[in-house]
Amino acid sequence: MDYSTQISHPEQKYFSLKSAREFAKKFADYDLSEASFYRLSSKGKLPVIKGPGGRLLIPIDAFKIWLEGGSNNVGA
Repeated sequence: MDYSTQISHPEQKYFSLKSAREFAKKFADYDLSEASFYRLSSKGKLPVIKGPGGRLLIPIDAFKIWLEGGSNNVGA
């Protein structure tokens, strides 16, 4: 039996704060600080969930849609 074909890596569904910041900078040219992420998430302007230990997790699909909203989202 070939076990290598049965093992698959789970699809990543969430960005860490660091990964989301890097993604936003690289693909949308948004240089958002950690403080901006926390401020926008506390105002309900950024799609996030609280992970273990209160860590922010950003759903990848929702974050991409949020970024596509452009400047309407930043500084809101």
